[in-house]
Amino acid sequence: MEIEHCASYGNVEANNWNTGGFVGYLEKGKIRNSVSYGNVKSTVAGWEPKTGGFSGTNTKGNIQNCNAAGTVTGSHPTIAPGGFIGYDNNGTTAGCAFDKKKNPSLNAVGADSGTPGSNQIKAADTTSLLSNICGSYLGGHTLSKVDRKEATHLTEGNIQYWVCANCGGYFSDASGANMITSLDVVIAKSAEHTADRTGWHSDADNHWNTCECGEKINQSGHSFTWVIDKEATSTEKGSKHEQCTVCNYAKTAVEIPPVKAGAEETKTSYKIIEGTESSYVLQSGNSLTIRVDAEFSKFAGIKVDGVQIGKDNYDVKSGSTIVTLKSSYLNTLTAGTHNLEMLWTDGSASTTFTIQASVNQNPDNKNQETATASNTHPAAQNNTKQTTDKSPKTGDYNNPLVWAAWLIVSEIIIAGTVYYRKKKHL
Repeated sequence: MEIEHCASYGNVEANNWNTGGFVGYLEKGKIRNSVSYGNVKSTVAGWEPKTGGFSGTNTKGNIQNCNAAGTVTGSHPTIAPGGFIGYDNNGTTAGCAFDKKKNPSLNAVGADSGTPGSNQIKAADTTSLLSNICGSYLGGHTLSKVDRKEATHLTEGNIQYWVCANCGGYFSDASGANMITSLDVVIAKSAEHTADRTGWHSDADNHWNTCECGEKINQSGHSFTWVIDKEATSTEKGSKHEQCTVCNYAKTAVEIPPVKAGAEETKTSYKIIEGTESSYVLQSGNSLTIRVDAEFSKFAGIKVDGVQIGKDNYDVKSGSTIVTLKSSYLNTLTAGTHNLEMLWTDGSASTTFTIQASVNQNPDNKNQETATASNTHPAAQNNTKQTTDKSPKTGDYNNPLVWAAWLIVSEIIIAGTVYYRKKKHL
């Protein structure tokens, strides 16, 4: 006889011996990958009960990868039942288990047995036992993922884990290799207050969040900025209001007077906080950063030397407004001083910056490199010497022109001396 991949679900109660959850008496038979789910109860008290969670008696039988998931109860005063086998008579079991949590006082094999066989039976907790059933009888776990949930001040959270629909087991991985307990998935409640999902609450002066317990947290004063609701024209009034940049609390709108026809709009000259009169060396790979005390939301663009440049040539971010000219753009400019104007819808800020030639582009350095090269290259040395010999030398007395000049000067001096002496004797 051979039985494989079978299950018994009913509870078993008997008033005679050889009582088991799956089989009462097994002799020389084989049972594999099977399970008994029901409870087993024996009312025998006057003789050997031979009661077990899976098999009452195993005489030279072979049981492999089987599990007993029920509670086993006996009535005999001295002979306890077995969690898996009630009476072993030279039988063999391997890879089997019974529920130790449900049967804490029982051993795998009953107290009164014949010739002991080879028994590999594990006393497992309920979760591990059900996991064994998934693998041996059901063919594997059917897992579903449970996403991580953060704990709050009032509620527990949980880690990310997987749970089996068949056995109810918990696993820390999607493959079902690492089994954990239900306690392992719990994240304890936070000792600190945590904001609920109701958003910001506010009054005229402050804003705050609320904890699940009702406590106010994260309270601070408003940070207001002006918001234009309607632009004023020459014929109609406009309106604007102050609004908090954090919680959006808004004050009552105020009136903007009509703009006088022909009147120039007043523009704000914003202050540069950092980066005024900066410099950049061509091909250095650096950038130029300027920080301006102006509202980031009103930023409108950049002009260099009076020409507005594309947005791909710079980066801009808040705090108040931080503008960074990219090296790829700066490398397109010529060496020298350039005008920079940063624009907002209601004003501007101006400064200058300097583009410096790189070391390789400096003419003095280039001449110096050429001179150095000529000192180390024989052909260049000869060329230099030939060029030098052709140049006139101010202190060269072998030059015929120099001697001619000296001769003329000498004759003038002699003639002057003779004339002076003759005149003296007259």
